[in-house]
Amino acid sequence: MRHAVRCESKFLIDTWLVLLGSWLRIPHDTHVIDGKLHTPDLRFSSFDFLHRRPHGARNAKRSPRAFDGDSDDDALDGDSDDDALDGDSDDNARSTGSPSRNFRNMSFAGQSWKHPRALQVHGGIHGTKSFFVIYDESNGDAPDANAHFFRATGLDMVARPGHDTPIACQVIRDLAVLISQSNPRLRRLHLGNGRITANAAKALAHALTPSEQCARNGSLNTLELTVMKICPEGIKALGTALTPNEQGIFNGSLTSLNLRGTHLGTEGFETLAAALTPNEQGIFNGSLTALNLNYTNIGDEGAKALAAALTPNEQGVFNGSLSMLDLGNTGGNAPRSLVDAIAAHPEQWISFNGIPVRDLKRNRLSELDLTKNEIGTAGVMVLAKLVALSGSLITLILSESHLGGSYHDDVAEGFEALGMALKENKSLTALKLDRTEMRSKGAAAFASGLAFNTSLITLDLSGNKIGPIGAKALATALAPNEQGVVNRPLRSLNVRNSGLGFEGARALADAVKRHSAPIKLCDNLLDVQDCELSDRYAWYRPEDTALLASDLVFNTLLKTLSLAGREIGPEGGKALAAALTPNERGAFNGTLTALDLSGTGLCGRDTVLSAFFREAHDSSCAQALTQALKFNTSLNTLDVSGNCIHGQAAHQLARVVLDHPTLTVFNGIPLQQMRDDALGSLVLKSRHIGIPGVVVLSRLLTFNKSLHMLDLSAGNGLCPYRIGNDYDLSGIKALAKAMVVNKSLNTLNMWGNDARENLCADAARAVIAAVKQRGVSVKLCGDMLDVRELHLKSCGSRGVQPVAVILLANDLTFNGSLHTLDISGSDFCERSTVVGVEALEALGMALKANTTLAVLNLSRSHVGPKGAAALSSSLGVSRSLTTLDLSGNMLCGLWQQFGEFHGEYDPSGIAALSEALGLNKSLNTVDIKDNHVGGHRGAPEALEALGKTISFGASLGSLDLSGNAIGPADAIALVAGGVLNGALNTLNLQGNLLCGVRRYTGGTYDSSAITAIAKALTFNKSLKILNLADNNIRRDGAEALAVALTPNEQGVFNKALETLIVSKRGYDCAELPIGALRRNSITELDLRGKGLWPEDAILLAAALVFNKSLKSLNLAGNDLGGLRFVNSSEDLSGVKALADALVRNLSLSALNLAGNKLCGVDDYRMGTYDPSGVTAFAKTLALNNSLSTLDLRGNYLREDAQRAVREAVATPSFELVL
Repeated sequence: MRHAVRCESKFLIDTWLVLLGSWLRIPHDTHVIDGKLHTPDLRFSSFDFLHRRPHGARNAKRSPRAFDGDSDDDALDGDSDDDALDGDSDDNARSTGSPSRNFRNMSFAGQSWKHPRALQVHGGIHGTKSFFVIYDESNGDAPDANAHFFRATGLDMVARPGHDTPIACQVIRDLAVLISQSNPRLRRLHLGNGRITANAAKALAHALTPSEQCARNGSLNTLELTVMKICPEGIKALGTALTPNEQGIFNGSLTSLNLRGTHLGTEGFETLAAALTPNEQGIFNGSLTALNLNYTNIGDEGAKALAAALTPNEQGVFNGSLSMLDLGNTGGNAPRSLVDAIAAHPEQWISFNGIPVRDLKRNRLSELDLTKNEIGTAGVMVLAKLVALSGSLITLILSESHLGGSYHDDVAEGFEALGMALKENKSLTALKLDRTEMRSKGAAAFASGLAFNTSLITLDLSGNKIGPIGAKALATALAPNEQGVVNRPLRSLNVRNSGLGFEGARALADAVKRHSAPIKLCDNLLDVQDCELSDRYAWYRPEDTALLASDLVFNTLLKTLSLAGREIGPEGGKALAAALTPNERGAFNGTLTALDLSGTGLCGRDTVLSAFFREAHDSSCAQALTQALKFNTSLNTLDVSGNCIHGQAAHQLARVVLDHPTLTVFNGIPLQQMRDDALGSLVLKSRHIGIPGVVVLSRLLTFNKSLHMLDLSAGNGLCPYRIGNDYDLSGIKALAKAMVVNKSLNTLNMWGNDARENLCADAARAVIAAVKQRGVSVKLCGDMLDVRELHLKSCGSRGVQPVAVILLANDLTFNGSLHTLDISGSDFCERSTVVGVEALEALGMALKANTTLAVLNLSRSHVGPKGAAALSSSLGVSRSLTTLDLSGNMLCGLWQQFGEFHGEYDPSGIAALSEALGLNKSLNTVDIKDNHVGGHRGAPEALEALGKTISFGASLGSLDLSGNAIGPADAIALVAGGVLNGALNTLNLQGNLLCGVRRYTGGTYDSSAITAIAKALTFNKSLKILNLADNNIRRDGAEALAVALTPNEQGVFNKALETLIVSKRGYDCAELPIGALRRNSITELDLRGKGLWPEDAILLAAALVFNKSLKSLNLAGNDLGGLRFVNSSEDLSGVKALADALVRNLSLSALNLAGNKLCGVDDYRMGTYDPSGVTAFAKTLALNNSLSTLDLRGNYLREDAQRAVREAVATPSFELVL
C-alpha cells in the first residue's frame, strides 16, 4: 500500500503550500479523531491548518465541529480570523517550533492507520468549501509506512494580484523546508496542469539543489511536473539543480522525473541532458533512473543531446544509470545515435517508450501488446532491433501507436526497420500494425523486408493510408521474386480501410491468387454465415469490395452477404461478379446463397437526383453479373435494385434471372411464388426494382392467375432517366403489355413515381392505354382514393406532379367515395405545358364521369390559360362538383415577382371558365383570386363575359375575385355584364383597384366603378356578403354605397345585403352587420381596433339611422378622424355622419369613440388641431335623448372641445369620459 498526502485544488500556490508548511509544524503526537485534529495541548478543527495569514494577523480559537464535506460550516472564509493560523501566536508556538514534525497515528470513520493514506483538499480560500478526506489509495502493494505523496493539480504558482508579498515568500520558504528536511518522509511530489513563474521555479530548484545534507539523506525520490507552463528561466534553474556541482555533489535522492506534457524548449533539453551527461571528471547525475519526456516536443536536437549522454565518450564513460526513458512520438525521423545508444546496451533498459527492452533481450516474452503506446519512430526502431534477434516473441501488437511520425507525415524509417526485423526474425507469427499512420512510403519500405519473412502467418495493416503505391509494393512482396522466394506461411493480410484504391486492391488480389494456399485480405470478416456490411459501417471503402471478393472466392462458410447502401461502384460490383464466376484456375464461390447489392451504385450513379449526374452510366457491372449468374447455381436471392440498370444490360439480366434454375427472389420479387400462383397481393413499395425488376415482373404477370393487387408506389425506377433528356420506357411498356393479357390484376399502385421518381408521361399513357384496352377498370393509385377527403398539398417541394394527376384521374373516373380532393401547390404547366394540359384534360374527363367528388382544390398549381381551358372543356357537364378553387394559378398567363409582372396576358382561360360555369348546374363556389385578371387589354371583355354567365342562370352562389388588379373599367364591365343581377350571394372584390388607386404606389382616383356597383346593389335581391375592402374607397364612394342602403324617395333600397366590408385595412377587416341592423336583431356591436376609417363610419351611420335595437356601440381604437398616414389631413365626414345618425337613432345608450383622433392629432401629437368634428358631434348630443354613456378618451380634446361636450350633456346622470 502507498501512503500519500494528496492535494487537489484549482487555487494558487499560496493556499496549498501554506497548508504544507503548516503540516510540517504539527507535533508528533497529533492525531485525527472523527475528522478533527488533536494535540495534547491544543484542540482545533480540521480546517484550521488549511490557510495561513501573514504574520501579525489576529488568531482566535475555534470549537471542534463534526466533519461534513457538504456542509456550509465546512467553508473557509479567507477573510475570517477564525480560519487562519498565525505563525506568531502562542497557540501555535509548539506547532511551529520545529519544521521536522510529521503525522504519526491517525484514525477516521472507524479505520486506523499508522500513517494517513491521503490528505485531499478542495478549495480552501475566499468562501469556497474546504475539507479533507482520509482514504485508502491501496493498489495492492505491501504497506509502506514511510511513503508520502503530495499532489497539487490545476495550480497557478504565482502570487495573486493584490496579495501581500510575504505570503508568497512564506510559501516558497515552506516548500524549500518541506523538500530539504530529512524527517518529513515526502517521497513523491506531483505538480500538474498549471503554471510556475521564475521565482517559484527557482525556489523549487533551490530545494532540489545538491547540498551536503540533501545528498546524504534526501527523502523526495519522485518529482512530477506534468502539463505545466514553466518559463525558460525556471526550466534552466530546475535543470541546473539536477546537475552535479563543482564538488561533484548532486541530488542523490531523486530517482524519477516526470515532465510529460511540459514544454522544455531547446535550452531546457540541453540543460537536462547536461545533468545526465558525464562531465570531464566522468561525474553525472547517476541517481536519476526514470525520465519521462513524452509530449515535450523534444525534437531532433533534444534527442541528440540525450543520445550523447547515453553514448560512451572518449574515455568510454556514459550514463548507465538511466533505465526508464519515455520520449513518446517525437515526430519525424529519430536520430540514429539515440537508437544505437539504447540498442547497444539493452540490459541497461527496463523500459524505453513503454517497450520492455530488457525482457525482450532476455527472451522472456512471447506476446507484447503496445496498443496506443505511441512509441514513435525512435521506439519502433529500437523495437525492431530487438525483434530481429528475438527467439521467443510470437505476437506483437502495435495498434494505434502512430509509428509513422505525426498524423500527416509519411515517415518510412520505423516501418523499414520493422520490415528488416521481419527478414531476420524466425519466431513472430502475428503482427498488428493497424491504425499506425502507415502511408505509401512506410508501406513500401515495410514490404521490402516482408518479402523475405518465413514465419509470419497473420498481418494486420488495416485503418492506415497505404494508398495504391503502397498496395502495389505489398503485392510485389507477396508475389514470387526474382529468386523465386515467396512468403509462403502468410495466411491473413488485413488491409481493409487503408485507402488502397481499386488499382491497389486489384494488385493485392492478383498477388494472392498466385499463392498455392489462400491469403485473406479482410481478416476473418467473412468467416460467418451472415455478413451485413450496409452503410452503417463507416470504415468500409469502395475498394474494400475487391478485397472482399478475393476472400469470397475460397470462402465456404458464408451464406448471406449484404452491401446494401454501400457505394461500391461498377468496379466493386465487377469484383464480386468475378468471385462468383470461375477464374482461370476454375475457382469461384459456390456456397453463397443470398447477395444484396441494392443501392450500391453498380452503374456509376445512384437514384438520388442530387447525385444523378455525378458519373456517366456504366453497364459493365450489370453485364458481369449476368455472366456470373449463367455459371453460378448456388444463389437463390439476388438484389440489385436501386442501381439504375437500364438499356440492353437490364433486359439481358432479366432474361438470365428468369431462366436461372435456383434463383427464387430477385429485387424483392418472389419468383417462385409468382410462378406457383401462391400470391394474392405483392407490395414492392419503394423497392427501386428498376427495369430488370419490371421486366421480370411483367413476364411473370403474363402467366399469373392469382395476383389481384400489385404495389409499385413511391419510387421504383420504372423508367430511369438517360443522358439526352430521355427515359427508358422499355420496362413500363413490358408491364403494360402484360396487363393486357393478365386477367386477375385489378389494383396497380404506381403513385409516387412521378418525373423525379423516374415515371414520365409516356409511361403513364402506356399503362392507361393498356387498362382501356383490357376493358376492366384497374386502380393505378392503389386504395388512395377510397376515403372521403384526400389532401395531397404537401407532396414534395413542388406538390403533385402532372404525371401523378394522370394516374389519379384514371382512378377518379370510377371512384365512388371521394368527396374532397386537395392537390394544391402542384406543378401543372410551369415546366411542361404539354403534360400539364394533358393532366388537366384527364382530370376534367374524370370529373365528367365522377358522381361523388364535391370539392376540388387546385390553388397555386400553375394551371395557366391553357390548363384552365383544358379543365373547363369537361367542367361544364360535371354533375357533383360544388366547390372549385383555382386561386393563384396564373389563369391569365401573368405572374408577379419582386413587384414586376412576367409573362403575356391571355384571357382565354377566364373565357373558357366562364363558358363552363354557364353550363354547369352543380358548382356553387368558385375561387379565382390572385390571378391578375384585370388591368390589361382584354380584361373588361373577359370580366363582362363572366358577369353575363352569372346573370343568365348560372348556379354559382359564391365568387372570389380578390387580388386580381381589377380597375374601374374592369369593374364597370363586370357590373354591366350582370354580376349583381344573378343568384350570387357572396362576392369578394377585396384588394383590387376599383378606385384606380394603389395603397402605396398611388394612382388616379376614380369612383365610377363604386358608383356603378352601388347602383346595381340598390336593386339586387340575392347578394348577402359584399367585400370591397382594401380598395381605397373614399368619401364619395362611401356615400354612393350608403345611398344604396338607404330608402330613396320611392322607398327603394337594398334589402338583401347582410354583411358589407369596405375597410381600408387588408387584413382583419371590419364586417358591418347591415342586415342585423336593418332587422333590429342586434343590441351590441363591438368594432374596436378594426381599422375603421371615415368611409366606414358613413356606411355604419346609414345603417344606424333606422335601427331601433342597438344599445351599445364600441368604435374605440379606429381611425375615424381620418389620419391614415403621417402628415395626412383629417377627414371628419365619418364623425359628422355618425352625429347626424344619432339625431334620428333613439335606441343607442352607450358609445365608445376613444382613440379615434377626432381632433386631427395623432398619438405622437402630430397634425393640426381641429375641434369642429367634436363640436358638431356635441351639438347633436343635445338632440339625442337615449345616449347616456360616451367615451372620448385618447382623442386629445382641448378645453374648447371638452367644454362643448360637457355643455351638451349637462344631465347629472350622463356618464362622460374625456
